[in-house]
Amino acid sequence: MNTKQKELAEILYSHINEEQKTLCEPVIDYLLELGYSMKKYKNSQTPFALQFEKSGNVMTRIGCSKQSQSGFVFLLKYNASNEYSDKFQKPLRNIVQSYQDKTSDTKRTHFPVSPVCGACTVCNGKPRYYNFTNIDGQALTHCAGFMMSMADLTVDDVPEIKRHIENQDKYFAV
Repeated sequence: MNTKQKELAEILYSHINEEQKTLCEPVIDYLLELGYSMKKYKNSQTPFALQFEKSGNVMTRIGCSKQSQSGFVFLLKYNASNEYSDKFQKPLRNIVQSYQDKTSDTKRTHFPVSPVCGACTVCNGKPRYYNFTNIDGQALTHCAGFMMSMADLTVDDVPEIKRHIENQDKYFAV
């Protein structure tokens, strides 16, 4: 970790609690080891966050959020993995439920994959999907042009996070 990266990481750590820091440190080290650049990310809902990207592909964003109950945000792209634990399926299920509750928008969530995908322009005509199983056992896909917001992560989730990062990194390299 170079001096600027260390400085950015320390700013992040000053905004989060010790448990969140324990989760973030090995993930950040792994992302840097894989060659991801660390950049400061800020918008009106995210007072301070770090974004990790390589070759134009954003892998994760970690930081503070006004929208999160805990004040902590951990977004991750992991559609290249074939298996997700229940904790990693939960955000997908939640987003499907929110689409079902709010709208009949089928551009991002498909029952099953729809030819409509790509209409949102995020994938630029090259659709990517998260494949998962809903609570009722239905196989679903969701547009993978977006990172998923992960809640309730702990240091015990670091091996799975690293596995997803490794799979996604290999997918991005193709």
